[in-house]
Amino acid sequence: MASGGELEVELALDRVEAQLASELPSHIRAFAAAYAAGKMLPAAPELAGRASTVELARRALVYTSLRARGLALLRLAVPLAIERDKRVLIARAATPSWDALAELVRARDAVARAQLGRTASALTHALHGALRPDGAAIVPPAMEGWSAVEPALPARAVDDAWRELAWRHDVRGTVRIVRAEVRPRAFVVEAAGPRAEVIVVVPMRVDSPAARFAVLHELGHALAHLASPPGLPRAVDEAVASYAARLLEEPASPWYSSLAAAARARRGLLAHALDIVEDDLGTRGHAAAREVSGVTLGARPPWALWHDPGAQALYVEAERISQQWWTALGPSPAPGALAAAIATERARIDQHIVI
Repeated sequence: MASGGELEVELALDRVEAQLASELPSHIRAFAAAYAAGKMLPAAPELAGRASTVELARRALVYTSLRARGLALLRLAVPLAIERDKRVLIARAATPSWDALAELVRARDAVARAQLGRTASALTHALHGALRPDGAAIVPPAMEGWSAVEPALPARAVDDAWRELAWRHDVRGTVRIVRAEVRPRAFVVEAAGPRAEVIVVVPMRVDSPAARFAVLHELGHALAHLASPPGLPRAVDEAVASYAARLLEEPASPWYSSLAAAARARRGLLAHALDIVEDDLGTRGHAAAREVSGVTLGARPPWALWHDPGAQALYVEAERISQQWWTALGPSPAPGALAAAIATERARIDQHIVI
C-alpha cells in the first residue's frame, strides 16, 4: 500500500503527465515543421521546464513504483529548465566564439548547480548513462571522399530503408519522412505505444556517404523510440542510431560505403576529443581547450559544444553499446531481440542514477 507521501507524488505526477500529454505532441509537430521550414522554433510548454516539475520528478525517484516515471520526466524537464533560464538565454544569443562558449557554459552550470547540485554536463552524463571516457583520443584527419557528392539515392530509398529497419526489428508506429534543406533530425511526438509517432527530417538529396549516414542515424532514433517507452537514456538512443547506421557497412545494401567503418571509428575518437575540450572549458580555460588530441579547432566552437552540452561522452558510450549489440545480434536479429537489448541497457543505466 502506498504511503501518504508516495500517493501525493503519484497524484502530482498524474496531473503533470496528463497536461504534458495534451500539450507536447502538438508542440513537437509544430517544432518539426518550423525546423524543416527554417522558421523560428516555438518554445516548449511552460510546464515542461518548470523548477517545480524538476523537483517533482526528483521526488518520484525515491519510490520504486514511480522511479521510471520520475526518470522520464527528469530527462525531459532538466534541459528545458536550464536552457530557458534568463542567464542561459542571454549567453546563447551571443555570436558563437570561444569566449562566448565559456560564458554559456558558466551560465548553464550556475542553473544546474542551483537546481540539482551538478554542472550541466555532469547532469547530462548522470541522467543519460555516460561516464567521461579515460585517456586521450588521437583523431585521424578528415576522410577524403566522405562528404564528396555522388549520384543521389532514389527518392524512395529513405522510405525503403525505414520499412526494412521496421521489418528487421519488428517495430510499429507512424514514421513521417519530411524532406528539407536542413540538418537531418528526428522528432519524437510519442514513443512506443498505440499512438507512437516520429517525424524524421531528411535532405532533399541523399548524395554523399556523409548524407547517407546522417539519414540512417536519424532513422535509428525513430527505431529506438518506437521500441522503448518514453524517457529513453540518450546513450541508448544514440547506440540504436549507431547500430541502424551500420547498414552503410553492409556491401549488399544500396546504402553501402567502403568508407563507413573508418568514418565510424573516427566519429568515436572525435567525440572523445570534444569531450576533453568541453571538460577543459571548465578547468583549464578555453584557450587551452582549443588544441587537444591532434585536433586544432577554429575561431568558432563546434556546433555540438554550443547546442548540445554533455553529449560527447554519451556518443562514446553509445559506440561501446552499439558494438556490443553488433557482435551479439548481427545485422538481422530475431524479432524483438533489439528491443530486449535496449530494455537491458536502459535498466542497467536507470538503476544506478542518483539525482
